[in-house]
Amino acid sequence: MADFKFDHIHLYSSDPLKTSDFYVKLLGAQKRGSQTDPKGRTVVDVVLNGILIKISQPWDAATQGKLGLDHFGMVTDNLDSAIAELKAQGVDFVMEKTPLPGAYISFFNGPEKVLIEVIEEKQKA
Repeated sequence: MADFKFDHIHLYSSDPLKTSDFYVKLLGAQKRGSQTDPKGRTVVDVVLNGILIKISQPWDAATQGKLGLDHFGMVTDNLDSAIAELKAQGVDFVMEKTPLPGAYISFFNGPEKVLIEVIEEKQKA
């Protein structure tokens, strides 16, 4: 069976910087940094008691207006195997294996349509 480890929680916000300030000022999180993703969204990373929280604007037209929890992410060392095992159990994938700079990702629905991301980091040469 594939090995899964918790990676992050991803929140959608209309103002990621303001939202990150809430976690920093009121809950003691530490801002890890911010960047602009390939779609031009600001993504802010904060760490709260060892848990990574990614905060960004919604991803695309399908998620516009959706704020709050979008998904949580898990990391695995073999995404192809993980996808095959989960599909064999009837899991509904909403995004097949997709390359990103530095990683491959895939998304599936858990119970109650909770969106779960699975990540495999690319090996560095």
